[in-house]
Order: sequence, then C-alpha cells, then structure tokens
Amino acid sequence: MAKLLFNVDDANDLINRGAKLVFAGSHKLLQSLEEGNWIGGSTYYCTSAGKGIADKDFLFVQEIPDYCKEIKIKYYNIASLKNIYQDMYDNGFSIILIPFESKTHFKYPIEVVNYPLFATKPLIGWIAAASLNDKKKLKPSVCDGQNKGFYDDGAVVMHVKLPENKLADLKVVNMFELTYGQVLEFKEEGFNIKNVIVSDREYNFVDYLKENNIDIRFPLVGALAGTIPTIVSFKEIDEKEKVVRLYAPLYKKIQYKLAKAEGNYYDMLIKNIQEENNFILPVICILHFLYGDLANKISHEIPDAPTTFGEIAHILVNQTLTYLSIYDI
Repeated sequence: MAKLLFNVDDANDLINRGAKLVFAGSHKLLQSLEEGNWIGGSTYYCTSAGKGIADKDFLFVQEIPDYCKEIKIKYYNIASLKNIYQDMYDNGFSIILIPFESKTHFKYPIEVVNYPLFATKPLIGWIAAASLNDKKKLKPSVCDGQNKGFYDDGAVVMHVKLPENKLADLKVVNMFELTYGQVLEFKEEGFNIKNVIVSDREYNFVDYLKENNIDIRFPLVGALAGTIPTIVSFKEIDEKEKVVRLYAPLYKKIQYKLAKAEGNYYDMLIKNIQEENNFILPVICILHFLYGDLANKISHEIPDAPTTFGEIAHILVNQTLTYLSIYDI
C-alpha cells in the first residue's frame, strides 16, 4: 500500500476489503469510518513524502502486512492493562494507543515495568492527542474499530500474530546519545519533579536547569534495566511551583544525563534516522515535528509516520522515532 493519506471513502474501501489497519486522524474523521479490523487514535499531525503535515482533514493509514493472518483487538482499562503481555501471541507484536493526559497516560508508564512478562514481546504504540491549537479543548480519543467504541481513557490494543518463519524486533531511534557529562538521579518518580541529585547533592530541579542554562528542547536520556532507552522530554518549567513538568515519567534508581545540543536540531535528526527496508509502523514525536521545523522542510530521510504526543516502546519515550523490523527466520 504505497498510499498513506486517505479520505473517508477510500479508507472505508480498505476496511471493507478486510485489511488490518491503524488509523491516525481527527476524532471526526475516525467517527466516519465503518466497523472493521482497525484501531485508531486522534492526531492532527503526520509526516508524508518527506514533509510534516498539520491538517484536520486527513486519515493517515498504516496497514498490517498480509502475511499476518490473525489479530485480536481489545480495549483495556488501567486495571486490566496489566494483562497486556500475557494476552500477546507467542510469536507476534502488539500496537497500543492511549489518549493524551488521561489517567492511563499518567499511570501506564510507571506501572508497566511491573507487568507480568514485561518487555518479553514487542509492544509499540503512541499517545493520541488533539491539535496544539485546539480552541474547543477536545479530548483526545482512541477507537476499537471492530465495535466503533471510542474512549478518552484506557487503551486500545491490536495484538498481531506472526507466521512461524518471521520475527518482530522493536527499534528506537535516539538522536541524543551524546550527552552532557553530569549524572542526574531522582528520589521521586513521575511526570512532575521537584528535586534532582547531582554528585550526591540535592538541588531544586528548576534552579539547577536555570543555573546551568540548560536548553530544554533537548531531553533527559537514560536506560531502563540497562537496555531499554528512556528518553524524557521537558514540557514546562514551573517557576511559581518550583516544579519541572515532563512528557514522560522519570524512574527512580536510573542514572540520567542531559542531552547535548550538537549543531542544528534538524540536521541532528536527519543524521540519526536510519531506515531499514523491512521496517513497519513507524511513529515520530511531535517535538521532532516542532523543533525540527518539519512542516517547512522536505527530506526523504523522514519516514511516513503519524506524529504523536509520545511514543510507546514498552515504556513511554519522547523525541524518538520508533518502528518494528520484521525478519525471516
């Protein structure tokens, strides 16, 4: 399927042919789709033909490969989401969509590390959102296309079974491997952080960032269990409350570093994107879209992808490109 941007009629044709699909688009357009083997999340942003697009009138479509003959689609609330890895196929992968600033958005990234079978099978996905210029304050939503159920909390998941001769591998493209030297640690966990520990001394995090003239376009970088990248973007420095607000949670007992700015943001992004011929389901962060000024540049290094308010690669990460590679075995 070379075409990725669809109108409602063409998208419904795909659905009626039985295709297994992941949709990104406005809540209104998602509501216009017919029932079928699909899941969807609200967003107004994508990259297509090497350029960033911000538009309420598109449906961005990703199709599951034809060789995947079996899927199951489920809605999870925050209590049942702990079963997600147990519900996955023995050989396969799953796609998860969660609404932005929902209870699940804030709880899932912290709790997922304790789920049974955590990170034993590929789990990829994204955070659904509304427009950055949303004047109506519309709630982000996700949809189970098999019954047209729309949700502003919880998660919709498509579990996909792979044939025996194929294997999926989850990839995270992190352009921030070169980092500022000091190690940062935190006693608290979550999206809103007051204090940071540097060289065994505790500081207010807002004061530390200001005193060191930190460019908060560049995130905190660490590794969960030594292998899973945890890349956390800054949302806001709240000087009144003396709190740093983040787009993903920080974890206790992980050593973080501040990403180092090396040259132009866009050039850094292009340099670090390495596409593979067998990649599927790419997702790119809205902060790449904004800081890289993708709406005003064209580069065919940029993959066609929904642009979202957080990428899920088991945990919630920011400022990445995530995707799956499928290999023959």
